This record gives sequence, C-alpha cells and structure tokens, in this order.
Amino acid sequence: MDWTIWLLIGAVAAVLEIILPGFYMLSITASAIGGTLASALGFPIIAQFAMALVFLILFTVFLRPVLSKSAIGRKNRLIGKIVTITKSIEPPDMGRGRVDGVEWLLSSDIPIKEGNKARIDSVGGAHLHVELYKGEEE
Repeated sequence: MDWTIWLLIGAVAAVLEIILPGFYMLSITASAIGGTLASALGFPIIAQFAMALVFLILFTVFLRPVLSKSAIGRKNRLIGKIVTITKSIEPPDMGRGRVDGVEWLLSSDIPIKEGNKARIDSVGGAHLHVELYKGEEE
C-alpha cells in the first residue's frame, strides 16, 4: 500500500481523536505511523500491516495508560468541580479557566466574567462546559 494512504488513515484518526477523545483513535494513528514507515521504506504489504500492528500494540501497552492518567484523560473526573474564570466567557466565544492547577478552554450558555467561579457540568472534546457557581455547598 502506498505510504500516503497510511498517512491519510492516520490523519483521519487524529482528527476523530479530537472529536471523540479517549485515546482510541490515537491508537489507530500510531498504527498508521508504523504502516507509513514500513511503506516508505519499501516493505511489502504484509510487512506494512505487521509494522502497523506492532505500533498499535506498543502504543496500547506503553503510551495509552500514561496518556489516560494525564489531565486530558482525567477530565471526566472534573465534572462538578469549581473553576475560576481567567478569561471571560462571552457565548458563543469560549473563555478560559483554571481548575486543579490546569488551564482549560471553557464554554457556557451565559456570559461569565473573569474572576467569577463556575461549576463544570460537562466535558466537550477539548473544553469544559460550565455554569455560573452561586456559592452553594460543594
């Protein structure tokens, strides 16, 4: 298979990873990198698939667990936490906020000014959706 096909498969998987986070599509991207390398080096198709499989296994065994423990992998655990707004949210534009020492892109259905607090109510791709925090018990 031509190396450009492998590269296209990897690119599509990388874009899907942004839309559907969880590092599953990133596994396919890693696999496609292996196939691209084997193809670019002139290996036959069976060797390309074997190299893709090796990259998939290596990514799944060694890198995916590390990435899953990163801030991005933990973001579902952020739901319900309080975030400090560091850049005002003016829908439909996103703002920014800090929670657990990490800066995140934030969206909201209503404007929220810098310095206010907000509660994280959902995770959307690479950003967090928040609602204004009114000071009740956490």
